[in-house]
Amino acid sequence: MRRLVVLLVMALACVQLAWAQDPVEKRIALVIGNSQYQSDRIPDLANPVNDAEDVARALRGFGFEVTLHLDMDRAGMAAAMETFGEDAHAADVALFYYAGHGMQVELRNYLSPVDAVYTSHEDVINNSVPLDALTTSTSDIEGALLIFIDACQENPTGGADGLARIPVSRNQFVALAALPDNLAADGAGRNSPFSGAFLANAGVPGRNISDVMLAVRQDVIAATGSQVPWDNSSLTREIVLVPGEQSALTPETQMWRLASSLNDPSLVRTYLDRFPDGVHVAEADQLLAALSVGLPVRDAVDVRSLEVEDNLWQLASTSRWRPLLESYLERYPNGNHAEEARELVDILADPTDASQSAAFDCERLTTHPNDATPAFGGVPSGRLQANAAEAIASCREAHEDFPDLHKYTAMLGRALVLGNRPEEGLELFRQAADAGNVRALTTLGALYETGGAGLQQDSARAIGYYEQAAAAGAADAAVNLARMLMSQASPDVDRAIQLLTTASEAGSRQAAFNLGVLAVNGIGLPVEDAQLYFALASDRGYAEGHFNAALFFETDRFGQRDPARAAEYLLRAIAADSGKALTALEGGDVLFGSDTIGLVQERLQNLRLFAGRIDGQLGPQTFRALQAYRSGGLGAVASLD
Repeated sequence: MRRLVVLLVMALACVQLAWAQDPVEKRIALVIGNSQYQSDRIPDLANPVNDAEDVARALRGFGFEVTLHLDMDRAGMAAAMETFGEDAHAADVALFYYAGHGMQVELRNYLSPVDAVYTSHEDVINNSVPLDALTTSTSDIEGALLIFIDACQENPTGGADGLARIPVSRNQFVALAALPDNLAADGAGRNSPFSGAFLANAGVPGRNISDVMLAVRQDVIAATGSQVPWDNSSLTREIVLVPGEQSALTPETQMWRLASSLNDPSLVRTYLDRFPDGVHVAEADQLLAALSVGLPVRDAVDVRSLEVEDNLWQLASTSRWRPLLESYLERYPNGNHAEEARELVDILADPTDASQSAAFDCERLTTHPNDATPAFGGVPSGRLQANAAEAIASCREAHEDFPDLHKYTAMLGRALVLGNRPEEGLELFRQAADAGNVRALTTLGALYETGGAGLQQDSARAIGYYEQAAAAGAADAAVNLARMLMSQASPDVDRAIQLLTTASEAGSRQAAFNLGVLAVNGIGLPVEDAQLYFALASDRGYAEGHFNAALFFETDRFGQRDPARAAEYLLRAIAADSGKALTALEGGDVLFGSDTIGLVQERLQNLRLFAGRIDGQLGPQTFRALQAYRSGGLGAVASLD
């Protein structure tokens, strides 16, 4: 048990593209965004028009024939949805995306046109467009119908808030921005939290629609601290919006490999700006220094390579981070995606612009590492402490501007606690926790567990806060709670496994890894499950999972030995971890079979990184090739002799 606790503590401390679609497949989309409402009783919304325009642009890039409508009246919406329903019968995939107001009356959902007037339930029925008119008219389609509704509001007529649960017919998939009967935020930036998460995740190559929604759900919970998207599916086949091979490497690792492979100082600096605490920072600093004085470095990849262009575009477009898009345009001003890149640069915030909104700066400076999204990377405690004054000022203004968005309450609390003003910060955490903000609940749990910020250590209160946060969907709270339950004098193994399993099923890579730790120790799970859980953690991009998966596929002690998978996971570890995997190989601390190493050499040779004989031995040439692979290695020609 002592070994298990140590392993768990270690784990928790870490708290190719093919854009063109099959020409035979017909894809259509109807996108509607309503922002400017005519009735005084229906407030205008800042983001739906932006959301609709951005989603329409993305869908066109995915190969959809898109019809876009903005600020539609009832007659126009009804006609457009009726036409779309008819056209859906001839499509392989039909996608409807709506952003605006919406509400339920007697468990039936209605979308609000801009000319709606609501004083009673009857007004909602008579002046809105029923969503089930679309689901009913398409109940017999042979293709797939995908519906995304970013519309959950307070009911001005006194009825239930939000939208009702939506039943589906065969081949239908429905996603709501928030759980049924719950409200969704419009957001403080250009896009709503839901639309922003959809834009960041839908374009990942090889990701099916169910996995897209898992990622969207995680990002929305992280971005809001309370909102949980919901979906319901009766699809009879897998739907992938963008075909291709899904990378198990994180955006950080992908970005470093691009910057290093291209020997591009601007991209290396962009990496350092975006990931100042990343695992490749030391290597990035060394490469910048070498480039600045003209020292010889490994030959860069061919800039004309379509693979390199598409990799840079995919990373830039899904992150929607302006400096990356500018890097793409600088390198490929007439590239395949240049027009869309220019459109995105024109609309997205510039993180170097001092005139950005307080909300933008608050998120840029204060986002918790476990709440990192493609839009905002996490900010470790030390870096936040160094910028505490700026973070407090921007988050205080954001909190005043958006008092109902309790994520800014929690962010201001974090800035104050780390800025040496714990009493004020704790009060804000409690306010946000009372409103159901999971970051505040999880942080209070951690502070009571450790006795931080001047609080008296209190395990019972820590467990209580973790329980609330885990029930609301906070994966890190579930993982922390499982650790506490396993550390008790009488460990609650069943409850810990239940918590970790639920978090893993919701997409948590850290929970999957810790299930692997339990399995390998034979605690509550079969030992052969360790191989599966470490592989799952790796496939989700968890750096600690890569090397563990490699080791467990290398041996037959915990399941069937698979040299091919061992080689793949080993290469992932070398590319993505802090250097431990390569150091372990060089020091002879771990041994892999000659068949596994031979497959690694074949992969390196295919990437033009290894020119030696494929002999399954870890000699000097192989180690140099592995180091080149770690430093980028996307088709690079390495001088190995």
